[in-house]
Amino acid sequence: MPALLTTSCPVMTCPGAARRPFGNFPPTTYDRAIATLEAAGHGAPAGYINHIALTVHDGNMQIFGTWEPAEALEASGLVPMPILGSLGAGLVPPAIATVYSLVEG
Repeated sequence: MPALLTTSCPVMTCPGAARRPFGNFPPTTYDRAIATLEAAGHGAPAGYINHIALTVHDGNMQIFGTWEPAEALEASGLVPMPILGSLGAGLVPPAIATVYSLVEG
């Protein structure tokens, strides 16, 4: 098993993170959204560190992503949000935070 790497950084230099819940966003719609974003050249936008898609208790998806620099997070919704809206995803404002610690293993 590889050793775990823990990174703590001053707040001003840490990546930004966002958790975005959606209404009316089952996995089948998520899959269509990812294919549409990739076709639009926005599958892995600038600054994207990682993307985690979660299926939650109601069957809808929640997306968690980290960005570096944190400012890249603000520009990240310009392409996906209209695409997601056109697919019928219920858009909910994201919860945005600064990453304090990142553990990789």
